[in-house]
Amino acid sequence: MALPANPTPAHGHCNPNHPYATPQGIHFCLCRRHRKPNYENRITSPCAPTSPASPNILRKPNHVPMRTNISGFPEYTPSEQLAFDAITSKIRHVYESFGYVPLETAAVERIDTLTSKGIDSKEVYALRRLNAQGDDGDKDIALRFDLTVPLARYVAQNYSSLTFPFRRYQCQPVWRGERAQKGRYRQFHQFDLDIIADGKLPLEADAEILAAANTALTAVLPQGTAFTMRINNRKLLTGLVEGAGYAGDDVYKAIKVIDDLEKVSAEEAVKRLTEINGSANVQALLTHIKTTDFSTLTSLNDMAQEGLTELQAVLATLNQLLPNSTTLVADLTIARGLDYYTGTVAETRLHAAPELGSICSGGRYDNLTASLSDRNLPGVGVSIGVSRLAAWLMDQPPYNS
Repeated sequence: MALPANPTPAHGHCNPNHPYATPQGIHFCLCRRHRKPNYENRITSPCAPTSPASPNILRKPNHVPMRTNISGFPEYTPSEQLAFDAITSKIRHVYESFGYVPLETAAVERIDTLTSKGIDSKEVYALRRLNAQGDDGDKDIALRFDLTVPLARYVAQNYSSLTFPFRRYQCQPVWRGERAQKGRYRQFHQFDLDIIADGKLPLEADAEILAAANTALTAVLPQGTAFTMRINNRKLLTGLVEGAGYAGDDVYKAIKVIDDLEKVSAEEAVKRLTEINGSANVQALLTHIKTTDFSTLTSLNDMAQEGLTELQAVLATLNQLLPNSTTLVADLTIARGLDYYTGTVAETRLHAAPELGSICSGGRYDNLTASLSDRNLPGVGVSIGVSRLAAWLMDQPPYNS
């Protein structure tokens, strides 16, 4: 609030008998001892005015509460946004060099589309209009959970106008109802890369996708930053689980336990697997999935053998695309929680920041469009959690300068 043009002369002291006071008992003084260009001139004892014509009272304005953004929905400063844009620009450049084209899809999808492929409906943000009346045709819509399911819907819807195999990259925000914490958000950007085929999709596509993502990470990360891309095959893992004695829904339950092996002790993992099926050969299963020597995987059932053959083929192609790479390893514990994966699966972690979890993950999905189209449109893709990665990179050179 502006001060009077002729401020109150200096007082030797503040008069405790000042008759002016706010209803809250706060007194304001414009004497030079207390005068400041804001409301820090509040004093516990009032000061006498110099004249009735110029009362030195400042009236406190109506208080407006501070509004902040909601937890889990991050915002960037201009310098942070520039760093984020630099990160995504490097990824985009790599993906375009591999022959991929950009795509954006709508932020909103039908709920039955989003939840048709194993997505936890508790984490989906449904939308509604305030004060909607009568039959609201938009009552069953929600914000997208990821970019893969919307891609499947887009490809099925625009099949006749696309050229296959369809190679696209996409960087857009997604929304999940997760508990907000460091490195985990409820709104965040994903940078996806996918190949969709019309009919058969060769295994070379799996290797190409992983090689492109690996190259993008190398371009984005500060020089010398170590990371590991761990690769598995869901057929191999499912076959090993079934071979240990699990069947039906218990197979998926056991895979969920395996997917959490890094988060629990070995004793806890054995306990959980035993609780699912007490007669299963838990120790043999754990021994198989922890092996780094494929020659020890003998007497496999048909599904496990098919998965092993596919995994070895993908690794062989990757070694040709990225010779002498030290970032690629086979890890039979990698499962990926979403149940639309049918073959190759992968996760990537930074050695210097394991608390970030997987910064790049994905895999093959042969049946993703089954509920959306009567055509066979298999795909394979990966997603870089660019918001999570950027949060770490912004503290590293050159992004922190």
